[in-house]
Amino acid sequence: MKSKKANKEQYTEEPVEQVDGGTPHQDHAEYTEQRDSDPNDTSSIETNIGASKKKDSRLVRFLIALCAVVCLGYVVWAMVFFSRPRYYGEIPTCKHLYISFANNESNINLNEEDVIRELKQMNQYPIGKRIDQISVLKIKKQIEQIGLFKDAEVYLTSNNDLYIHLDRNNPLFAAQINGKSYYVGVNRSLMKASTEYPVPLSIFVSGHLDSTMAVTKIYDLVEILLSDHQWKDLFSQIYVKDDGDIVLLSRISDTEVILGKSSNWSEKLDNLKIFVDQVISKSGWDQFNTINLKFEGQIVTQPNIRQK
Repeated sequence: MKSKKANKEQYTEEPVEQVDGGTPHQDHAEYTEQRDSDPNDTSSIETNIGASKKKDSRLVRFLIALCAVVCLGYVVWAMVFFSRPRYYGEIPTCKHLYISFANNESNINLNEEDVIRELKQMNQYPIGKRIDQISVLKIKKQIEQIGLFKDAEVYLTSNNDLYIHLDRNNPLFAAQINGKSYYVGVNRSLMKASTEYPVPLSIFVSGHLDSTMAVTKIYDLVEILLSDHQWKDLFSQIYVKDDGDIVLLSRISDTEVILGKSSNWSEKLDNLKIFVDQVISKSGWDQFNTINLKFEGQIVTQPNIRQK
C-alpha cells in the first residue's frame, strides 16, 4: 500500500514541461484563452475568403479579355491572309476585258473605247497583266474619279477575265462654281465636268452661286424650265447676281428676266407667260431691256432706249 501511494504522489508532483521559455501558467492561460474563444466569430476567415475570391475574379476577367483579343487578332489575320488568292507555279495573266454600261438614256457620250483609253492613261489596262498585279479596287476608284459615273463595278472571274460595269450619270445642267466647271445630275449630284467628254446641255448657270444653291433652288428652277417646251427653247443661261437675284438670259435677245431671290418659280413663270402672250407677242423681246418679276403681283419693265 505504501508503494502505491508513493507512486501516486510521484505522478502528481511531476513538473509540467515549459515550451519556448514560457512559464507553465502562461502557456496554459494562452491555450485556455484560445479554447474558450467564441467559436462563432468567423469575420476574419470570411474577409480572407472574400479577398481571395476578388483576386480570382479579376484573374478570370483578365484571362477572358486576353483570349478575346487573341481570337480577334487571329480572325483579322485569317481574313486578310486567306482572302488573298493563292497561285502555285506560274501566275496567270488577264486574257479578256469586258465593259458594259447601264443607263443607256444618259446624255454622256462615252463608249468602250473611251474607257479603254482611260485605263491605259491610268496605267490600269489589264490585258496581259499578271492577276496578282491587278487591283480591282484601284481601277474602280480611278474610274469613278472621272466624274461621269454614279458607280463602277469591277471584278475578276475564275477564268481570269476582268469585267467592268459602269452606271453613267445623267447631267441636267452645267454650272460654273468658284471658277470650276461642274455638271449637276438628275439626282442632285454634283460632278466635275470633263473637257475630254463634253456633254450637250441646254442650260448653263454662272455667277455668284455655291454648290448648295446649285443643287437646291437652281436645280428646282432648271427642272421647271426644262419641263416646259416654251421656256426650254427660250432660255439658255441662268445668272446669279452678287445681290442674290437670279436672272434668266434669252437665246433670242439680250433681254434680262429678273426672278429675284424667292423660289416661287412656278408663280413667276406663269406671270411671265401671261406677259409674253399679251405684250411680247406684239412688241417683241427687243423692246425691253429688263423684265422684273421679283415683286409679288407685279411685272416691272425697263424699255430698251435703243429701240425707240
